[in-house]
Amino acid sequence: MNPDRNFRFYTAVCYALTAAVIVCLFAENFVFSSNLSVLGFRAIDDTAFQTVLRQVHLDIQAGKLGHILAINDYGYGWIFWAPLVVLTYPLFLLSQTLSIDWPLIVVPREISLLFMVMSLVFLRKILKRQDVPEWGCASAVLILALFPTAGYFSLRFGTVNAVAFFSLLTLYLALADTPSTAKGRNRIAFSLAVAGGLKLSGLLIAPLVLVIVLRRVKGLRLSDFIAPAAVFLVSLVVLTNPRFILVPFNPQIAATYWETLSYYLEVTRTPSGASDPIERLYDAIFGSTIFALVMAVLAGGWLLLIKQQKSARTEMIAVLVWVLAVAAYLMFSVKNYLSVGSYFTGVSFLFLLGVIGYVRWPKAVYLFAGLIVLMFADVAGRAKEEFSGQLPPWNHLSYFIKEAQSKNDVDVASKAADCIRENSKEVTVGHIFTDYTAPLAINTLSAPNTCMSIAWNNLSPAGRYCDKPVDFLVLDTREAVGFLPKDKFEERIRTTDAKTAEGFRQDRQSREALTNAGTFGNQHFKLACDLGRLRIFKSENP
Repeated sequence: MNPDRNFRFYTAVCYALTAAVIVCLFAENFVFSSNLSVLGFRAIDDTAFQTVLRQVHLDIQAGKLGHILAINDYGYGWIFWAPLVVLTYPLFLLSQTLSIDWPLIVVPREISLLFMVMSLVFLRKILKRQDVPEWGCASAVLILALFPTAGYFSLRFGTVNAVAFFSLLTLYLALADTPSTAKGRNRIAFSLAVAGGLKLSGLLIAPLVLVIVLRRVKGLRLSDFIAPAAVFLVSLVVLTNPRFILVPFNPQIAATYWETLSYYLEVTRTPSGASDPIERLYDAIFGSTIFALVMAVLAGGWLLLIKQQKSARTEMIAVLVWVLAVAAYLMFSVKNYLSVGSYFTGVSFLFLLGVIGYVRWPKAVYLFAGLIVLMFADVAGRAKEEFSGQLPPWNHLSYFIKEAQSKNDVDVASKAADCIRENSKEVTVGHIFTDYTAPLAINTLSAPNTCMSIAWNNLSPAGRYCDKPVDFLVLDTREAVGFLPKDKFEERIRTTDAKTAEGFRQDRQSREALTNAGTFGNQHFKLACDLGRLRIFKSENP
């Protein structure tokens, strides 16, 4: 009897629930999208990345097309930025001419969701090729859709889901008949190059893919890898930055790229989260006992395959070893727990291969149903924790919750903007220096002629983003490290590295000088508005 017929209703329910999750995420991507001034309430990345798009769009509008060939902002590759620039240019014009901002704001987020949906499609394709029945495929698809990072990064303007998709696509091509032909090997090489071109963490899947290709095709000679290697290297270079082909004539191009990349690599080494590396890894990858249990059960499927199927043994051992190797690398080399979680997302789908090890046992459907119930419980638990003020690292409902909780902040942000306007003699404010956590309904997009300097818990006159004198300082009394009570401030100093600690001390000194003497660098300020959460200082210099 066909087991798919026995579980037809179960399969339909799984796919229906997957669709419901996707619809929920699609709707959530419209939160904080009414206009450009509210972007900061969603995530700092939205404002930062939209600023990149705005600058390139303005260059295109002015006929300066060269910028589109050299976009590597935030260490992301040209293949990430360039298609987005072209796709969103009509939406930029809509925003410019009719002040309709929401399509420009929403589309990059929905593209992240689209990559997650495509990952679900190709996960099913991988499992079908391994003779997994439809009920097993439906279970795996729903479980992946409920992965905390899969949901969360479907709500973010960024590279994470795109990297995960091309990593999964590369694995799909390696597990198919693709490696047996020269054209197929070139396709694998190109797909891997796209993953790495988007962000270098996309190459984390490369060693595993190489093992699978060598395992799948017997009798390959070294010469058979010359063309794929060339495709990979050339594609990776061009997709990272097309101007790299000019490096022999202009070495500064490579130096500039390396400077940008090094800066953002350093960010990943800045400690955040738990100081213990094992605890930090656990928080970043799992974040809850429920999800850790689900992942452990899925990984148990690898062990079943290793034990039961000789044909799959080598590949499953390679999967197991490589996941552990990636985890070890992230544990000891990446100290920012958000970076750990985002990097691991690019290989997390490997856990779903464990489904293959269970499906020969028909009653495994009950196991999968139990895992799905646990995953929904995990989603609900994370939402409840965030709503109560705790912050689990990843959450499908993060922005619905943030919208509900941000009403007071939105009100404060509006009052802060009114305060600045009322205390400004000019129509356009020249320079605002603000804490990155401060709710403010003004940003570089809504006020393009205003220089916005951001303090990342390192408030200092030397941290200005432009050479203009500062007109207003907007300081966050609740979130800024420099405003913490002395005992909590000293605790933060003890739990961070020396460079970050020095920035914290400078930050605290700057705030004390402003509060006690009204000075910031060589300027004098007075308190214009005290809104409780925010203190707004106005320059007294003419």
